[in-house]
Amino acid sequence: MKRAIVLSGGGSKGAYEAGFLLAAKELNQHFDIVTGTSIGALNGALVAMGDYEGLEYTWNILDMDHVFNNAPDLTDLRDDFMTTSLFNKEEGSNLSELKESIAQQTSLAQSFLKHYFKNKGADNTPFVEHCRGLMDEERLLSSPIDFGICTVQFPSMKACYKTKSEMEKGHMLDYLLASSACFPVFPMTEINGNKYIDGGFSDNLPIDLALDMGADEIVVVDMHLIPVHPQYINRPSILYSCPPVDLGGFMDFNKDALERNKRLGYLMAYKLFGNYEGNQYTFLPSNQTVFHDYYKQLLMMEKEMRGFFNSNSSELTSLLLEANHQIILNLKDYTYITLDFIGELMGFDDLKVYAFEEYKNMILNAFEKYMEKDYFPQELSLTKVNLSFLQNHLNRESIVGFFLHQMKYKETMDMKSYYTFCKKELMMASLIYILMGGGSNEHH
Repeated sequence: MKRAIVLSGGGSKGAYEAGFLLAAKELNQHFDIVTGTSIGALNGALVAMGDYEGLEYTWNILDMDHVFNNAPDLTDLRDDFMTTSLFNKEEGSNLSELKESIAQQTSLAQSFLKHYFKNKGADNTPFVEHCRGLMDEERLLSSPIDFGICTVQFPSMKACYKTKSEMEKGHMLDYLLASSACFPVFPMTEINGNKYIDGGFSDNLPIDLALDMGADEIVVVDMHLIPVHPQYINRPSILYSCPPVDLGGFMDFNKDALERNKRLGYLMAYKLFGNYEGNQYTFLPSNQTVFHDYYKQLLMMEKEMRGFFNSNSSELTSLLLEANHQIILNLKDYTYITLDFIGELMGFDDLKVYAFEEYKNMILNAFEKYMEKDYFPQELSLTKVNLSFLQNHLNRESIVGFFLHQMKYKETMDMKSYYTFCKKELMMASLIYILMGGGSNEHH
């Protein structure tokens, strides 16, 4: 049985990948095959060489000065031109279309393109030299871990997959740079007269390559909120992970952003391999009665919704699935993802590891004020206040608190319109009510 790890592209978001890989090593996760695109190829090469020290060092020192000489500030540049089809693969492509498309995205990209075309390419010498100092062809070739990358030939835009045994001796670094040549931010790479650009223009997550290389089990590290290859989600023998939050721009080398993303990747690995629990927020493993109680409450709420709307939908579960990248939910996920909604609403720190009771007490303390009998005036009740009043006069926290107050004091609740427009707020209130010891709450 061969086990593979597949690493996506994403520029500076590779810090997330590095955190994931360092955690995987701590957890003694072994891989026989590593494939990657763009920064995933560079991170993957270090893993295939067994050079975790080099991986950690890279993401500790990497900043804009280690990537470019005299580059403009690209902090806010997104990688939309990598993940959307700017190139018509059947009709070919041209630089004017690329320039126009990125210019529409942001004036920042337009400014960079002027710089690029004026100077015949960005000067990424510092990055190239850093990679050269880390790359050891003999160490990579002699490693028992097989390794492969994806790059793209230019101008044909044809995908080019290479395993380490297929890379010409003396050109391994060139292929890594070719895979990560995020044109037009990085210049094209030329190998034996052929020009190459970033593999992300074709396959930003080379799962197929891992299968071709003989993988039986695959761990996927996707760095995009919208999965690159959703067709591989919920497949036997494929453990697919995505970040729980947006990792930011792909040229954001701000130290705080890199450290945050590295920590998020580290925590994701611990959760994916079962050492921690949760989705966006991270918890020590535990078994709580609330997991079953809240799941049952959610089923009852969806049953009520189907009666209201004469449908067969499960809209509350759909919200949770969306937050979980459509990955099948287990019993605990219903609670954990709703706890994510609450944590985001209240601004809780998502880089910590929480004991369940600690997080629960934070929520109870935050919403305790809403449980006072006279917190809301008597005239403000669900039987007398319409939805527009709630939305115009209360913030989201107060709406959750308002629903919670009504549950506590058993106010009659005409739920139809609230199920339509306040689903998340009702889910949060229902979970908080259960955490407060209120049990399941029936609406009328």
